[in-house]
Amino acid sequence: MRKRIFSSLAPLLLASPVYGDQSPLVAQQVSLPSVNTDELGGVVAVGQFDAISVYQYEGEQNITSSQSTGTDRIYSQTNETYLLSQQQLDGNVFATCTLGNSLFFSGNFSSVGTTNASSGVASLDMNSGQVTALGSSDDIQNGLVRALYCDSDKKLVYAGGDFTFNSTKGAAVWSTDDKKWDSPLFEGFSNSSVVNSIVKFNDSLIFGGLITGLSNSSFLGKSNDNSSIEEINQKQWVSFNAATISAEGTGSGDPSSIVCPGASWQLTDGRQGTWRADWPYKFTPSRMRLYNLQGDNGVKTFQFLAFPINGIMNLTYTDPSTNKNVTCDQSCPLPSSSDADYIDFYFVNQVAMDGIQLYLLDHYGSAAGLSGIELFQDDLVTFANQDYNKLPSCLSYNGDSGSADLSGSGWTSMDVQGSAYMSSTVSSAGDISGLEATFHPNITVKGNYSVIIYTPSCVADGTCSSRGGVNVTVNYAKDKDPVSTIIYQTQDNEKYDTIYTGKVDPIKDDFKPSVVVKPADGQNAPYNMVAERVLFSFLNGVEDDDDDDDDDDDGSSSSNSTSSHRVKLNGLFEFSYDNFTKISDGSIPVGNTTINKFGGLSLDQGADIRSIVVTKDGDLAIGGNFTADKIGSNFAILKKDDSSFSAVDGKGLNGIVNKLVPLSDSNVVVVAGKFSGANESSISGLNNIAQYDVSGDKWKSFEEGVTGEVTSAAEMYVNGTHALGVTGNFESIKSSNSSTIDTPSGFGIWMLDAGKWIQELANSSYVSGRLSASQTHDNSTFYFGSLQMLEVNSPGAALVQSNMGLSSMPFRMITDESSNSSTSSANQKRAVNATDLGSNSSSPDTNTVYTAAFANGTGTILGGQFLAQNDGGDTFQNLVVVSDSNVNGLPQSIMSSDSVVYTLLVEDDQVVVGGRIEGRNSGGDLRGILFYDLNTNNLSETQPPGVSGDDGIVTSVAMRPNSNNLVVMGSFAQVGSLACSTLCIYDMKSQRWTNPESSGLKGTISQSSFLNSSLVFFSGNLTLNNTDAYFGSYNFDTGEFKLYTDLSHSLPGPVNTFALNGDGAESMFASGSDSSGKSYLAYWNDSNWTRIDNVFEDGTAISDVKVLDLSQKHNSTSMLPKDQLLIVSGDLTLNDYGKVSSAMYDGDNWQPLYLTVSGSGSGMIHALVSENNPTFSSTKGDSHLAKGFVVLISLAIAVGLTLLIVLLGLLVSYMRKKRMGYQPAPNRVSEVDMTQTVPPASLFEEMGGLGARKVS
Repeated sequence: MRKRIFSSLAPLLLASPVYGDQSPLVAQQVSLPSVNTDELGGVVAVGQFDAISVYQYEGEQNITSSQSTGTDRIYSQTNETYLLSQQQLDGNVFATCTLGNSLFFSGNFSSVGTTNASSGVASLDMNSGQVTALGSSDDIQNGLVRALYCDSDKKLVYAGGDFTFNSTKGAAVWSTDDKKWDSPLFEGFSNSSVVNSIVKFNDSLIFGGLITGLSNSSFLGKSNDNSSIEEINQKQWVSFNAATISAEGTGSGDPSSIVCPGASWQLTDGRQGTWRADWPYKFTPSRMRLYNLQGDNGVKTFQFLAFPINGIMNLTYTDPSTNKNVTCDQSCPLPSSSDADYIDFYFVNQVAMDGIQLYLLDHYGSAAGLSGIELFQDDLVTFANQDYNKLPSCLSYNGDSGSADLSGSGWTSMDVQGSAYMSSTVSSAGDISGLEATFHPNITVKGNYSVIIYTPSCVADGTCSSRGGVNVTVNYAKDKDPVSTIIYQTQDNEKYDTIYTGKVDPIKDDFKPSVVVKPADGQNAPYNMVAERVLFSFLNGVEDDDDDDDDDDDGSSSSNSTSSHRVKLNGLFEFSYDNFTKISDGSIPVGNTTINKFGGLSLDQGADIRSIVVTKDGDLAIGGNFTADKIGSNFAILKKDDSSFSAVDGKGLNGIVNKLVPLSDSNVVVVAGKFSGANESSISGLNNIAQYDVSGDKWKSFEEGVTGEVTSAAEMYVNGTHALGVTGNFESIKSSNSSTIDTPSGFGIWMLDAGKWIQELANSSYVSGRLSASQTHDNSTFYFGSLQMLEVNSPGAALVQSNMGLSSMPFRMITDESSNSSTSSANQKRAVNATDLGSNSSSPDTNTVYTAAFANGTGTILGGQFLAQNDGGDTFQNLVVVSDSNVNGLPQSIMSSDSVVYTLLVEDDQVVVGGRIEGRNSGGDLRGILFYDLNTNNLSETQPPGVSGDDGIVTSVAMRPNSNNLVVMGSFAQVGSLACSTLCIYDMKSQRWTNPESSGLKGTISQSSFLNSSLVFFSGNLTLNNTDAYFGSYNFDTGEFKLYTDLSHSLPGPVNTFALNGDGAESMFASGSDSSGKSYLAYWNDSNWTRIDNVFEDGTAISDVKVLDLSQKHNSTSMLPKDQLLIVSGDLTLNDYGKVSSAMYDGDNWQPLYLTVSGSGSGMIHALVSENNPTFSSTKGDSHLAKGFVVLISLAIAVGLTLLIVLLGLLVSYMRKKRMGYQPAPNRVSEVDMTQTVPPASLFEEMGGLGARKVS
């Protein structure tokens, strides 16, 4: 059930949908309350964050979640603005396409959310958000789907890759009507082929990759696949060394002995029996060789069962008597030893298995039996567990079957849920770098290989919390730079990653191919690393083929079939649907078209086409790792009306192209890969990413590019602006002025309209993470990757506008690698609280802004622990002053690296700076407090003597109204040479410290507020005269401290922050931490505390509470009047919302206000600071005055009333005389009258006319 959104503020805060439907893929907007900021002046949000955003739509908070596992998530974006997090994958996406309302995607994943997708292909309903798997691993086997194309006309989805389907390689077709996979009309590719890309061009489908031929070579006239797969699998045994051998019905001999041909194992005479082997891991055999018993006895027929599928396998063999291929399954014959030494049986369907069983059905002579069995596989597999690599010692083969070396401590053999691997867990960070697993495959044939590494599940062995990233390096050739990539071992299910595709040299005396796995940089202890196996899949040999068949060109690039002759495929294949449905006698369906001819005749043998796209104007672009005669290398263009490929400007690029992206609004292709420029061009800046204007035939740079390989790129939208996301193995981007901007995650955003990297733009949005693919459909865009997208890129601080919107600060945060300070990261966020400040056990975070102040309306001052740099390259430490675009502050040399600023106060042209400060200037040491001159932008000439003792920390400073007294509070025992603890007074005029009371307050003050000019109220962890409390005050008139023990009752720990909203301290909100460090939030109603923190989950850290006025009203509650709102900030985990940094409360309901990110996770707001702090020391409409003013006002009222009575009496007397006329008064009162009392009645009788009651 979703959280109610401020129903009491309706319609002010009710969620309002952007569109009419309620699709989970469409963002539902929310409205914010109208806060009255007129009396606040400037407002700034400060904290530990890289970026900040106003909460604008439901689900926005999910984009701040940490995504450091390396796997992809699906995101939907509506209106080019609102990003919603959808399903989580356990792998990465390689390809996407749309058909109707379905988005199809493929990759190396096995699950999408809770949906099992073992085929690695799934679809997303773009209306409902429902995910559907396309088939299973029984359909798509032994590889991955790397390319997709959606044919809307025929309602088919074409899939390409390095997988096996229906006994063919690299291609399959999904029918959206029949909901099943089928083989394409051309029946797939040869065993050595890999498909990387599929597009439609001139009514034909173009397949690109490492393509060497078709499965049915008759479609080409004859096969031109020169792969040496037989040579490979002759050398790659499946080792029985780790297998458990068993048999049923043994009469003589050891059943395990036949793993070495030449032995003898025999059943009891006249009976059937079984022979079985079980392994602790899975493998995919391609061939089995059986040796029958020598002599008269032996196996006549048998049946082969595979486990764990428990299925009978189809086998093919060559009948020695007829020399013809024969297929068998239920009963397969084995000739006697007199007819053949052995028979090779090939598996029709290559299935992964971990056990086999031979069921001996019939026999020659008196008993069945075998003298030998061998299994082979096409792929070269090397295990981390060296025992699995060893061949039985009885074999005569002396070669290397592959080996592995493990370095580091604690390696243990694991066998969990069908995965057999090695695992090591180290508890010390110093031991992490020593871990290493090196695989040495048995490569005997030079060729192109696909290298795949397998990683076991972390869920199965319970190590997800300690696993991380590993660096995998492939050494494929002597004197060639190895290829490295980062993969993550934190997935839920076993996975496999293709880490290299290309040429690999065979083993020589001075070279041995290898794959090295070791921890990636930045891993933390405890750390678990696993190593399972590495697979080298042979694609094709690299021998040159001199038969170019120049005469075979039919001169067409259309779909017409040709007469029978050889069509050579190399890297490219053009498929015409009509040709395969209208095959005539004497013709073949594959024509020697422009595209097929270019691949077969112009490209170098073994060309690897990695990406094909069609531009906006219909031109074809190809990129990859290839060289073409007269064309150049790695990038080429075929314009839609041309009959041949043309050379691009500079004859291509000098490095590999991984990805092409056609821009949707121009005839430009983005080219991404690993290169540094064109082959024959002087244009600069083409470093790993470039753009090619197809219409103008010219290159254009992305300024100076990036510093490392780009693996993928995709179009995206950032707050409605067209952009390009660039992902790869680079650490920085290079701007046009030759400066670099760090991008530690290997992700950059190029703003297409601005022609700049987003990091270079002022007031820009913030986007981080990684982008694998994107797909636009109607008014929505879908992304696959790991994204964080926020409104304002403003690390540490952002200005709050009148509508609660945000704007950035004109500086950037930097790191000081030489500093010993702690590094800011997502898992270090915490609120600075009274307990922390009262001990030295806690080290403050770096690059965090804790406080702010405003300089007389002309600037903003920020303090904390950070290094900030302005546009001019000046670096400031812990204190900056921002005025418009100008940034000044304290230079890096003033404070020590572990100093922190906690509080700021502007007095005239000086800034009072307090915190955990250690430093030095020309006048001496700086400790806890310093003065900064705003006129000179430097330290003031006169500095106060510093604080010391206890923790030597100043946490709060305040000026007593209408005085020169600066009240300094914190945790200290001495100021200068004066003994004074916790709260001391500094006279700004005489420049002297004063101890306010000899009895001495002890402890730590966290926050303070003047209730009137004589009374300062404060919170913290306090002790006075052996009494402990969390609130106290100091009265300047009496010179006494007071602790409020009644306010401290029922609170679970010291108070870190409070907000008054009533008469003095009669009504307030307060937050602090209990003994376990858990934050609490409570409300005081002048008699007791009420906890209001039940909406916060564990891990919440509250750092600030504020009560603000509203322009529009809500329903009044017992805690908040109708025109006030509570804002709570920190690192908050809010029920029904998740991670937020600020939240609003109206007395009934909560709603997020601000979201932040820091690193790869959520950030934290330490405070919302206003220029004119709101005070609630009295009820609305009232104000308290000092006692002296109260006495004076009372006296004035009394005198005024007396005069009024006298005047009324005179008026009455005058009126009476006027009616009665003049009567002279008696000249003298008699002595008798003078001695008699006057009756009371006579006194009141005269006042009857003024309304007084008569008294009887």
